[in-house]
Amino acid sequence: MANQGSGLIYAVRFSVLAKYFGQLCLVIAALTILPLAVSLFDAETSTTFRYAVVIFALAGIGAFLGRIQAPLNVQANEAMVLVAFMFFFTSLVMSFPLTASGLSFSDALFEAVSGITTTGLTTVKNPEDLSPTFLFTRAFMQWYGGLGILVFSLALFFRPGRAAKGLGVTEPKEWDLVGGTKAHARRTLSVYAVLSGAGILLLLITGAGPFDALLYTLASVSTGGFAPYAASLGALNNQLVPFSVILVCLAGAIPLSFYPTSFKKGARPKTDVLQLFGILIMGTSASLLLFISLLLIPGAGWIKALHHASILAFSAQTTAGFSIIAPSQLHAASKLLLILTMIVG
Repeated sequence: MANQGSGLIYAVRFSVLAKYFGQLCLVIAALTILPLAVSLFDAETSTTFRYAVVIFALAGIGAFLGRIQAPLNVQANEAMVLVAFMFFFTSLVMSFPLTASGLSFSDALFEAVSGITTTGLTTVKNPEDLSPTFLFTRAFMQWYGGLGILVFSLALFFRPGRAAKGLGVTEPKEWDLVGGTKAHARRTLSVYAVLSGAGILLLLITGAGPFDALLYTLASVSTGGFAPYAASLGALNNQLVPFSVILVCLAGAIPLSFYPTSFKKGARPKTDVLQLFGILIMGTSASLLLFISLLLIPGAGWIKALHHASILAFSAQTTAGFSIIAPSQLHAASKLLLILTMIVG
């Protein structure tokens, strides 16, 4: 903390910002290849063209700025400026291909910001009416936004050294068991990828379609909550799939450092264990209170109320925000309880 504090004393160096901004542009260009591939598969020519423009533009910016000579060390204030700017810049750039689905620029920007920040709010009334590429891009932005652009960059592109160490200013060093910021980022990315793969497999086993399994997993493991249907989890006929989605949300809400340290005796941080028990206790408590509140709805049976309460409560506790019942059908007390649960989450 002392080192980080001393780094804030010095002014931001624009050569450092420009050089590493260029490298981060290359990361975004690489990540955009997947939405481009989906648009090609779905034969969305206009959308493919827009993604191609974005990729080539980002690659050009990255190649040009990456040649700038800059100090190897990155200060804490410079890293924070880069992180904050990349969230805005990525949202702005990705708005261009999203408008191909018929959204206005302001709506597309809203969707992009909501995606990259894993907020999950949307202006789209009926997502199922939009193209598969749009739905994939939203969920995919939540996926890599949930982990963080810098983590991808450190894990895959940056070399070990002072630059990588400086960009990892938020790294909890006592959890980095393998040593080095780059190794820590790679381990975090590996855990995230394994959770994502396991989530897709779980949803497929419980009855979700392949594309639904992919979209719900991307939005769940990031705890972002973008659903490909207006009815969210309520559009899924299979009762097991919503519970599977919530399990993936719980897996993503637990600190990722919990998983690798689980295999090392006596190495697991106590804060991880406390957060795990905290999520389970708070989610269970909210489920019971919400169950009582849902019984106030006329015609609601206790089995249906318990089913909805558990899904809504844990979805709120993980901040994913999936729903299985229209909010307009909820009692005012239920809405207030969900709001408080999301705040705590």
